Amino acid sequence: MALDDAPGAMSGAKIDALVVDQVELAGGTIADYLRVPFVNLALAMPIHLEPNVPFFAFNWRHGSSPLHKIRNQLGNLFIEHLASAGRAAINRYRERWHLPAILRTNDFFSRLAQITQVPKETDFPATKLPACFHYTGPFIDGRGRQLIDFPWHRFSAGRPLIYASMGTLQNGVERVFRVIAEACAEMDAQLVLSLGTGFENLAPLAGNPIVVPYAPQLELLRRSALTITHGGLNTVLEPLASGCRWL
Repeated sequence: MALDDAPGAMSGAKIDALVVDQVELAGGTIADYLRVPFVNLALAMPIHLEPNVPFFAFNWRHGSSPLHKIRNQLGNLFIEHLASAGRAAINRYRERWHLPAILRTNDFFSRLAQITQVPKETDFPATKLPACFHYTGPFIDGRGRQLIDFPWHRFSAGRPLIYASMGTLQNGVERVFRVIAEACAEMDAQLVLSLGTGFENLAPLAGNPIVVPYAPQLELLRRSALTITHGGLNTVLEPLASGCRWL
């Protein structure tokens, strides 16, 4: 759809440059066809197939021995295989548009700038990243977020705040919220649970926490002593940027 419709729409809008989510592999080809520059932003974990480190989706420990490198290279070959159908589809358009074929996943990405919000200290120690690869830290700007009504009056003065969120994809297990509430019930702390949707009729929880579908997360994190999270990237990076401990 992007390859069919975006070039015409962008030509009509007189687009001068593209900022492309790294997982949108067709974005660079559209930029090449339009003859405009593009840069990549990695909004999730950055994608770069590197023989010295495991691909982030594999549950492998990092190591620098020859066996580790062979394992990583085999894993990278598997990722290339998974991407082959999409790469072939994009290359059909590139052939039609008289552009050179893309042979490897890394070749989809910008040669001007590849930018990730993952802090360098939390990533594997890759040794062959391109010169245009940049670690910036979290992309956080609360001004673009929807205002959320929150019962601030329910806070107990002087008690530390514990904030718990399972993000947007892992918030469907009711038992998780009950376990969190039970674990915090005996603490002298105020627990806030951000549930997402689907638990409008959730029965009372231990410790009488503040339970909301959605919360003003950045403001709560600035006040929190601890964040409990599923490990999603944004719900990890935001506590780090706020100076809040997390587990």
